Amino acid sequence: MKRSVFVFLPLFIIVIPLSAYQNGGDGIVSAAGTENNLLYFPMIQTPFVPHAAPYAGGIPYPSDVTNIVDPGDGRLFVTTKDGRIYIVDAGGQIQPQMLLDIRDKVYSSRFELGLLGLAVHPDFETNGYIYLYYTHKIDETLYSEVARFTVANNGFADPQSEQSLLRILEPQNVHQAGALQFGPEDGYLYIATGDGGTLHDEEGLSQSLESLHGKILRIDVDSESPYAIPADNPFVSNPANRGEIWAYGLRNPWRFSIDRETGDMFIADVGEHKWEEINFIPVGSGGGQNFGWPCLEGDDIFVQEVCDFSKNYVQPIFTYTHNQDVQHCTVIGGYVYRGAQLPELWGSYLFADLCGQTLWALAPTADLSWQSTRWTHFSEKWSTFGERSDGELFMGDISSDKIFQIARTPAGN
Repeated sequence: MKRSVFVFLPLFIIVIPLSAYQNGGDGIVSAAGTENNLLYFPMIQTPFVPHAAPYAGGIPYPSDVTNIVDPGDGRLFVTTKDGRIYIVDAGGQIQPQMLLDIRDKVYSSRFELGLLGLAVHPDFETNGYIYLYYTHKIDETLYSEVARFTVANNGFADPQSEQSLLRILEPQNVHQAGALQFGPEDGYLYIATGDGGTLHDEEGLSQSLESLHGKILRIDVDSESPYAIPADNPFVSNPANRGEIWAYGLRNPWRFSIDRETGDMFIADVGEHKWEEINFIPVGSGGGQNFGWPCLEGDDIFVQEVCDFSKNYVQPIFTYTHNQDVQHCTVIGGYVYRGAQLPELWGSYLFADLCGQTLWALAPTADLSWQSTRWTHFSEKWSTFGERSDGELFMGDISSDKIFQIARTPAGN
């Protein structure tokens, strides 16, 4: 089966699916704010249209933003694909000195490679630990690296403070995923990995419990050095399995997040041929979910001959296709909105698409289904989301040097 869409972008992500499967309906708002089968959020009686308000600008070229992270004090740490981390102060100003520059370590010259993940330790104020996921080469062999760096008392990280936690051999230079986040309740570090990049995952890495590819991993970085495997991880009982695995059957999860209020996990997984999808792990599930790639793409059977459909594949809570009003290609995972400025969005999961320049809100309903609203009036090419400590959300744009905040559309616009 051949891919139907190929898009080359100077960033990283992956170019592949989208069409909308609406679990409960999809409200579409145009640039003018007109409505078509518009979903009304329960807290308001008029359509709500979000605005991408410029928050910080002037990120030096190449400004391919991959992460926006709040260390807990209202500042933002902004990573670029080539290995830089900038500090944006609480007033939206980019500081002249970088938090960290590891461009000499990062291999970012191809497709989806580079500095892909950043997480701040829950006790960052005390220990200064930050965790990065980046790609690099050793003797011309490509690896994904999860490493810890320490921010010193002067407020900046020393590149020589690196401690490697995990190194993953990469068969191809695509599908590295790379998102990192600490669990708000358990304090463990969760790590998203891609399937290694082979077409249709022909090596079977995503379905293999002996491989770290195509997974969500869960490790304890505080109990042992470099890390311990939590005793309640779902696959630790079998020594043939990689005990780090929390969930599997993913292709290229470009951003996952854990809801700070509920502990639920949302995973945006980039598809290959037709479908983009949002997967869901409810809090308290114990992990172990198999999301089906490459046996399934979205809800459709994809590679039937190598898969065991007696397994309990977990289907996504939302899917969409590449050809839905406009050309889509790559889902960009976001966060559940928990801020105070936009009560209309409270409790809704926000995510976007790179090529479609669209923004979605996915809201739970009383009958445990999901309803979506889609806005199509943006001109930016979204690459990532960020969450500030007060719950407000930000977005990175690969077509400019700016960081945007999701805000209310100004009156009269």
